[in-house]
Amino acid sequence: MTSSVESIRQRLGIPASAQRVLVFTESSHWDPNWMLTSEVYFDRFVRRNLDQAVAALQREPRRVYGVECIFFLRMYWERCADNQREAVRTRRRAAHRRGAGACPRDAEAAAAE
Repeated sequence: MTSSVESIRQRLGIPASAQRVLVFTESSHWDPNWMLTSEVYFDRFVRRNLDQAVAALQREPRRVYGVECIFFLRMYWERCADNQREAVRTRRRAAHRRGAGACPRDAEAAAAE
């Protein structure tokens, strides 16, 4: 293995002896057929889902959660409590340090764009 591959494996906590790695991903699709307004989806599903995701990320620092809809992340950012914003910032920084995919500079910056 090249040193860059070894470095990535080490950052992700993959043992050097592991020949295969299985990756499970979490995903939510919050808008089945867009039968409701975005406000209704946010109130019924998205906010609770993101609250639970943030809580899970705080309990399990190595966990990664991907958001597929920046529109809903922006709504969450604008409406969540300050402690939730700080938790999102902290997790984004941790994911970035580990090299866990492409992530925006900052959820706040993404919400402002």
